[in-house]
Amino acid sequence: MILMPYLGSLARKFLFGVFWGGLCFYIPPVSADEDFKLDLPIECQIPQQCIIQNYMDVSPGSGYRDYRCGTLSYPRHKGTDFRVIDYAAYHEGVVVVAAQDGEVTRIREGEKEDLFLEEPEKVPSGREAGNAVVLRHSGGWETLYAHLRPGSITVMVGQQVKAGEKLGLVGLSGNTEFTHLHFHVTRNAKFYDPFTGVQPENCNPEGKPAGLWSAEASESLSYRETGLVETGFSSSVPVVRKLPLPEERERISYRGETERLVFWMEAWGVHPADRLTLSITDPSGKRKVDQTVLTKRQASYFRYFGLKRPQEGWLSGLYLGEVQLERLVKGSWQTIFADSRKVELP
Repeated sequence: MILMPYLGSLARKFLFGVFWGGLCFYIPPVSADEDFKLDLPIECQIPQQCIIQNYMDVSPGSGYRDYRCGTLSYPRHKGTDFRVIDYAAYHEGVVVVAAQDGEVTRIREGEKEDLFLEEPEKVPSGREAGNAVVLRHSGGWETLYAHLRPGSITVMVGQQVKAGEKLGLVGLSGNTEFTHLHFHVTRNAKFYDPFTGVQPENCNPEGKPAGLWSAEASESLSYRETGLVETGFSSSVPVVRKLPLPEERERISYRGETERLVFWMEAWGVHPADRLTLSITDPSGKRKVDQTVLTKRQASYFRYFGLKRPQEGWLSGLYLGEVQLERLVKGSWQTIFADSRKVELP
């Protein structure tokens, strides 16, 4: 499964039509102000609780590439998506903060939570980024914080804020399939990639640009092209985009003699030719395996594997689910990630 590119066309509608005005053209790169540095805009441990799901698209032509020439982006994506993968932390409230001192110039409030997940056609045109805050900084810089939780915004237009001051909470408002903060940076209405410090240009797989991040922020923002979001057991196949919602967790939970035992996983940044293995081992030690070789790069990937209830009923005891992603590196298989989970059936 690939996460739908929630911006793209809406970048023109919201980022330009509503907040910025004008059209977007490719502009030759211009170096950023060396004095303009950004702290993390989110209070979240990376990569334990949050990951970067999408970077800015720096490809000047067709297709898309992130700043390291990977595919953690999509066409014309203008920002950085900090995705919350710890859903318990999400429900408790993941705080969005000012990345630098500035003045609140624009706010949008009143957009519903998870409307896109339930009824995507009802997301109002021009409001696809949901609840949002825009800050103006010195030197013509602005930062935008989008998809905030309804009722969570704590600042007002005209208010001066300091770096690290709370603006709101990560939410699911607007046109988004996953729990995240969309954050982007402009200077004089021109977009800059905070990881390179310049306007969009060709990627560099080996480069280590200074970028716009502060030294402290840079320490937690190492490029991670692949990783595991979550694994789980359920009584039916989850609707992956609804996994952050308590109602979906309740729907797939066990009730009495479940007919199916489903082991599932979600990852980010998988590559073609990656080898993915899922397995379930029952209390007697019998192991069933599902193995597949992936055929394309995907920013988000979901797969499940399940057992049907035997006629004589389930064996009582612990069932072990395991996942392993392997990649050919210089001619030999290397484990990129592995995880396991247990569930007990009566």
